[in-house]
Amino acid sequence: MFNLKMNQLWLLQRLSALFILALLPSVIYSVVEWTKLDFNLLASWFSFGKALIFGVFISSIFAHSFLGLEIIIQDYVPENWKERILTLSKWGHVFLVGITWIFLTILCLKGA
Repeated sequence: MFNLKMNQLWLLQRLSALFILALLPSVIYSVVEWTKLDFNLLASWFSFGKALIFGVFISSIFAHSFLGLEIIIQDYVPENWKERILTLSKWGHVFLVGITWIFLTILCLKGA
């Protein structure tokens, strides 16, 4: 798909896992704080920094997911379906990351 070698895919997946682990305490703390807020106050809680951390966390999860699914698809999907499913997986992940950033931007602008 991206014409990356297996060792490069392995490294990218491990880097995305490190991002997830590094940001996990901050995200868990934030989610615990959300339980104390009224739903209408949630938008005002999102500052630029919190939205950035949350966006990078979600993007790392989707990148990690895409890299793992790419390996599974390459190993277990028949050749005649492989390219279509890889393309669907890629654009599905790109769509989900884009939606995440759009919603975070709307929350930041609404809370400002």
